[in-house]
Amino acid sequence: MNKLYYPLWYRLDNKDRYLIWYSVEEVNEDLDGVVLDSNGKIRVFVSLDALAAYAQVENISLEVENIFPKQDELNLHNLDTVVKWLKAKHSKTEGLTSINPNEFLTVWNLFTDVSRSTGGNFDIDRDFTKMIYSKLFWGNNLPAVTPEGKCYIPVWSRNEKKIIREVMSQGLKMFRNSIKRQ
Repeated sequence: MNKLYYPLWYRLDNKDRYLIWYSVEEVNEDLDGVVLDSNGKIRVFVSLDALAAYAQVENISLEVENIFPKQDELNLHNLDTVVKWLKAKHSKTEGLTSINPNEFLTVWNLFTDVSRSTGGNFDIDRDFTKMIYSKLFWGNNLPAVTPEGKCYIPVWSRNEKKIIREVMSQGLKMFRNSIKRQ
């Protein structure tokens, strides 16, 4: 089993922070997660320099071309988008653009990895959420899986939005409780 470590950039409460995410190369298991401190909290950094210094001290080899990557080389995990959506009033005739599949899927995946690392209970009923996750995935229209010239735009039912609110609220609470306060 080989762990590959990467810096991960996230935004929460209008603050950009970083953590170390890892991927485990294992054929039949999804074991991705985040680096925790000795108290089981997510190690959070205010800068990439601080993250890289910690990685060096802890002998964590980051999988980046440069040990000090530029912020624009990282994919932003914008938790504020989800926070804003959760706080918004949702009408029956809400537009199709209210849920950005790319941003929501990115945050959902981060919450899954945090839950796996911290022993949390995010999205434990995958049979219940499988269809919503699939719609988010296909709504990303990834070139590797989307036929040329095709585009999928998910349409969300009131019940699906309710489930997304419940799952993302739970994930956000878990994430906030899992980060080490600085």
